[in-house]
Amino acid sequence: MFDAVRIRRTPETEALGYADAEGELFGVTTVSVTGVKVIGEAEDDCALNVDFGGAQPNAWFQPSLVEVIGQPAVTLSVGPRTLERREGEAEWREVGRRPWWKFWA
Repeated sequence: MFDAVRIRRTPETEALGYADAEGELFGVTTVSVTGVKVIGEAEDDCALNVDFGGAQPNAWFQPSLVEVIGQPAVTLSVGPRTLERREGEAEWREVGRRPWWKFWA
């Protein structure tokens, strides 16, 4: 999630105006469960959502149409946990969490 991506050029992505568009990977879904409309054929019942920052509407794409072009640094809070990913790295790590036994500052 949150990777910088580019949409590959195919006749379908060209016709819909998404060819070579760059955006941010925003989600993954199981097409048979959610029923989203997918650009391209849904491979392995999977689709990727890309956000184009308002330049174009978000859309769901066949995974092979989405090319990762960068992995920016991201910090994300999920409930009491804070996760971070450093630029160019794929792994997320938990930050700022104290050991369970250290309940004081």
